[in-house]
Amino acid sequence: MRWLTALLATTLFVGCSNDTIDDTDVNPDVIWGKYETRFNAQTNNLWLSAQLRVGGSTGTTVRLTGDANIAVGGDRLRVVDGDANPVNLVGTFYSLTRSATAPDATYDFVWTRSDGVAFTNPVTQAAPIAVASPAAGAQVPNSAALTITWAAPLGDKERVDAHLDTDVERNTTFAIKSVNSGDSLVISASDMAEFPAGPASLHLVRWREEGVAEGHPENGGRRASSYVSEKIQIEITESE
Repeated sequence: MRWLTALLATTLFVGCSNDTIDDTDVNPDVIWGKYETRFNAQTNNLWLSAQLRVGGSTGTTVRLTGDANIAVGGDRLRVVDGDANPVNLVGTFYSLTRSATAPDATYDFVWTRSDGVAFTNPVTQAAPIAVASPAAGAQVPNSAALTITWAAPLGDKERVDAHLDTDVERNTTFAIKSVNSGDSLVISASDMAEFPAGPASLHLVRWREEGVAEGHPENGGRRASSYVSEKIQIEITESE
C-alpha cells in the first residue's frame, strides 16, 4: 500500500505526450479538451484547470496564441507552459486557484479560439462530501475490515475515493479505495492489517465526470470535478 500513490501518479502520465504545439498550427476542430474543477475543504481553495491536445487524450498538448484564451467567470486561466518547465510531466495546460469557503454548483469554461470563435463547457461541481463513520476519534482495530460511510449516495457518473494514512515512527502507510455507487466502501481486513497501531487520518474525494459539451466535434474530451473532504483523525489499535 505504501507505493500506491506513486503508482497512480505514474499511471496517469504513462502514454501521455508532454510535447507542445501552437494552436495556429493545428485544425481547431480536431482538438481534444479537458476542463476540471477541484474544491478542497481542507484548504478552502478551488483549483480550475484546462488542457487541450491534438491526437486525442494522450496526444500533443496545445498552447494558445494571440488573443486565444480559456476563462472562467471572466478570469483567464494562466498558462503553465510545458516547454518552460524544468520537469515537464504533462505538457502545457491552463490553471487558476481561488480562495473559496464553498464551491459554486457550476463553472463555465469559455474557450476563445485564435479565430475569435468561443465555446462554453459548463462543469458541474461534485457535491460536498464528509466522512459519516467512523466518527472522529474512533478506535479502529487493524484486525478487521473498516467500513467508511457518507451521507449522500453516489449518482450517475460519480465515484468516491477514501484515503486512509498514518505516519508512525516515520513509517508511512496508506490505502486508497474507490467505489462508484452507494454510500459506503470497505477497506479489507488484509489491508487494515498493514497499518501499525497509532493515529491515522481519513478523508474522502468525490468525483464527477462527463464528456465535453461543445467546441470539440471530432475528438471530444472530458469535464471532471472533485470535492476533497475535511480530514478526520482516528486511532488504529493493535490486533490481539
